Amino acid sequence: MSLFQKLKDSSQSDLVDALNQDDLRHRDKVLVLDSDIIGPLGLVAQESVLQENGVKQLIRLSSHPFETEHDTIIYIVQPRIHYMKWISDQIKTFLSQSQSMGTSKNAPPKRRKFVLYLTPRKTLICEKVLKETGISIPDDLILRELPVDLFCFDVDLLSMELPAAFRECTLDGDLSSLYYIAKAIMKLQSMYGLIPHVKAKGDMSTSVAKMMLRMQRQMSATHTHQNTLFNHSPSIHQLLLIDRSIDLVSPLLTQHTYEGLIDEFFGIQNGIFTATFEPCIPGGKIGQRVALNSTDSIFRDTRDLYWGFVGKSLNAAALDVKARESRRNDLQSVKDIREFTLLLPQLKMDKRNLEMHINIMQQIKALTGRRDFRKTIESEQAVIGGSKLDDTFKYIEECINKKDQFTKVLRLLMLISIVNNGIPVKKFAFFRNEILQTYGFETMLSLNNLEKLNVLCRKSKSINYPWKTLASLLNIVDPEQEDMLDIHHVYGGVAPMSIELVRRIAQSEWDDNLETLLQKLPGRHLRYTQQNTSYIPSMQQRKTVLVFMIGGVTMAEISALRYLNKQQDKYEYKIATTKLINGSTFVQPLLEELSSLLRRGGDMGISKKTEL
Repeated sequence: MSLFQKLKDSSQSDLVDALNQDDLRHRDKVLVLDSDIIGPLGLVAQESVLQENGVKQLIRLSSHPFETEHDTIIYIVQPRIHYMKWISDQIKTFLSQSQSMGTSKNAPPKRRKFVLYLTPRKTLICEKVLKETGISIPDDLILRELPVDLFCFDVDLLSMELPAAFRECTLDGDLSSLYYIAKAIMKLQSMYGLIPHVKAKGDMSTSVAKMMLRMQRQMSATHTHQNTLFNHSPSIHQLLLIDRSIDLVSPLLTQHTYEGLIDEFFGIQNGIFTATFEPCIPGGKIGQRVALNSTDSIFRDTRDLYWGFVGKSLNAAALDVKARESRRNDLQSVKDIREFTLLLPQLKMDKRNLEMHINIMQQIKALTGRRDFRKTIESEQAVIGGSKLDDTFKYIEECINKKDQFTKVLRLLMLISIVNNGIPVKKFAFFRNEILQTYGFETMLSLNNLEKLNVLCRKSKSINYPWKTLASLLNIVDPEQEDMLDIHHVYGGVAPMSIELVRRIAQSEWDDNLETLLQKLPGRHLRYTQQNTSYIPSMQQRKTVLVFMIGGVTMAEISALRYLNKQQDKYEYKIATTKLINGSTFVQPLLEELSSLLRRGGDMGISKKTEL
């Protein structure tokens, strides 16, 4: 059983219990989910599990009312103010319909039951908004909490799926995500034991580490979970909390792993790949969805490879499938036939998956051969390598003139700005003007956000992120590596600084050299140990290190951690994060959209006459 199976089972149990509270049991239910939770919830419980527990209809939450014949409506959403307003409007619409039916002699009044689960935590502000909009709690709506914090994406990967966490903490000043993270880790410790060594780098990470200490003291004072938390032998040896802000370069680069390129070109949502071309999935069609995780043995062996090595791996897989198929010619006894029959389902699955990955890889090869992809990679390499940027600036101008994807343009400009501590003043003014004219003046607010974060700004002495010094110190750039398992391959010759830092923190003593390195990086750092008298470490045991990336982690960074697992036997890295990201999905939440601005205006009491 994998380490995180206990967590996955617990999350499903919490969801099933929520659907079967005393007042909900044996009732047909409508389940309304917000857009950020609808995908991850599928990792907790499949649709068949929901159906077994009375769910007859699944609806995505929106600002518009919906119709249903069922009288029990359960909302499961994240604690967002605009969600509360949408839910309030929907409930009042249903209540108004019930009252109008009650005045009719032909139709008896239909009393609906409304239950709202806020996940991962219930907040006072959400309850206040509901009451201010005219919803009576608990008469009109029952308000509860569903503490499903971490979603298990794979045997070594957890994510909270909080897409706005980085923006909220760094731009909006909303630190509630940090509290959710601390509570999630405390929940992990209640299941897997007190983590002996906690190390944090970055302001967000140190805040989470300190919150955990306070929560631990409160639990100790009240003797809550004394047996399960403090006296349980730990399964995790180290917790490394790492801020996204210490390495903003890696998520902006194009990923070069097989899984990373699938995410860059086609997108992977909640571990699901959707076919956008043909042929792709054997026997399938455009729009068909398939899970990409370690249960697919072909994908497990290729996902982390540099894309140039994938063809060789798929060829080896094809030879293996062919060899297993040829065994049917050597069956001589009933026992042989029985054993081969038992292997047939897996063989058929591997053959189908092999064909699918060959189709995907052929599509990737075609896309990587295009001029725009080559020019993007050349531009990134010029920035990272410290070359002259004349050609890069020309290419960015070309992308703007063609009105390429806005996030593509921003990724390149942000990369230049971060690596060089800003863009020359004249160039900055030129590109800002070009962007406003091409993409619209509403993008000014997005550009202001990025400038406020110092990720797309004018060159200034006040900005001092020593990326070039750190890159040299940590040997970040090395395009000549031939070892298939070298972490430089995940970004085409550039090792993710975040993962190199993880390796040094986890595998070395906290000495003066490490202290000096950490001081060069932005943000505070700390470490502490937690005593657990029942835990006696074994010298032979491979120690589990949980790396928690606050602000998001890319597929390429995850692949680099898996490379570290294969390079040594002392540590085994597991990954947790607030969100699985690529360059575009990292940048997008930092931008402003007109619809979101109007929604925020409504949240502040500003009249909103037009719904976009």
